Amino acid sequence: MTYKSIAITDKEESQLKDILSSFDLLDLTFTTETNIDISHIDADLIIIEEIKAISSINILNILFELRKNFSGLIWVLSAKCEEKNEILYYKMGIDGISYSDRSSELIQLQLTSALERNFKKRVNISNMSKNKVPSLNLNPINLSVHKENGEEISLTRSEYNILSLLMENLNSTVTYEEILSLIWNDDKRSNKYKISNLIFHLRSKVESDLKKPKYIKTVRSKGYMLKNS
Repeated sequence: MTYKSIAITDKEESQLKDILSSFDLLDLTFTTETNIDISHIDADLIIIEEIKAISSINILNILFELRKNFSGLIWVLSAKCEEKNEILYYKMGIDGISYSDRSSELIQLQLTSALERNFKKRVNISNMSKNKVPSLNLNPINLSVHKENGEEISLTRSEYNILSLLMENLNSTVTYEEILSLIWNDDKRSNKYKISNLIFHLRSKVESDLKKPKYIKTVRSKGYMLKNS
């Protein structure tokens, strides 16, 4: 399957063309514009490259706009590991980050795996109308959830992704390992605390009573389950 993608970078400085030259799943379209019309992007992936021409401030602004409307994958290619920037990028809703000093094969595998999972997720979401939680409906256009009272609640990309994962496995336990693998791409720095913190914030948005959650149940020592109430 061919995935449509856009690289936000400077074509002359970019390393993406070399890194992904043998990656036949991607049909890259390069742009130097950092003020592109996000609402009209038809792509499965947007990959933003950290280079001198695109400052971290520009990247944060792009991510802010993308989080509003773009439902595909958002990836960053970074020249070096800077934890402060990485934390900011994830808070703004990226799906993953790769480093340009890593092998082309590794970056290709990261993107292929993420794209395939995202495709399956979209298919599952489209099929969930037959088996959905009556009082919770996800909106992939603006990363929100609608409650039965009509209230629309904005989610971060990580909150949206984990709720979507739980909905795909309705009434079944999703283990900590599965969440780490599917949401954070097996990032070894991720742990159960990170998951529980994310679940806490998600519950605070969708649950009426945090002490007695109606939807997101904790399965002791295993993970979490979304109940069809």
